[in-house]
Amino acid sequence: VLQAWAEHLRKWRGDEATDYERNNAFYGFQLEHMGAKDHRQHPAGWIACEAGQLLLTAFTAAAQSYLSHVAENVGVVRPDVSPDHLHVWASLHQPCSTHPRHVHAGASLSGVYYVRIPPTGGGRLEFSDPRGYLPPFTEPVAYHPSEGDLILFPPWVPHEVTSNCRAQAPRISISFNYYSDLQLQGEGGFGTEG
Repeated sequence: VLQAWAEHLRKWRGDEATDYERNNAFYGFQLEHMGAKDHRQHPAGWIACEAGQLLLTAFTAAAQSYLSHVAENVGVVRPDVSPDHLHVWASLHQPCSTHPRHVHAGASLSGVYYVRIPPTGGGRLEFSDPRGYLPPFTEPVAYHPSEGDLILFPPWVPHEVTSNCRAQAPRISISFNYYSDLQLQGEGGFGTEG
């Protein structure tokens, strides 16, 4: 991931850009060089290395477990999660950077794995109630991640990452969205979220 980030920075002219703009450009760089699907059948970029494929396997197993649990509780057919239906990308956030509130429209499941968290923390992952900020839903649910944490959540839940200006090193995370076969056949599909 760090090599891909360095390559991206060498090719990208954005000296005056914010960290958010750099990460959005890095997302586009990965989309261009790695694609948005078929990471198992046709791996490219950092996802092609052994560690990237191990992460893909772990993400697939976690998505399978999560979606199977949901299917069992709502009485629908258990999905068969394919690693080639995961859209995976990395983010590298410098101290004081944030990622504003957003959702992952069109996905069945979203997740984030924390590769590196500075010793002073890397900011909170905050989830907001999609119904808005009216009482009693005025406070977001905050999670303070640690290295090695894998967080799965419904993609339609608004979420954001807060800053930690005390951090002395970047926060590195790898995120993914899972798309079902039905979603792949509809409008949008892989790579349409930002």
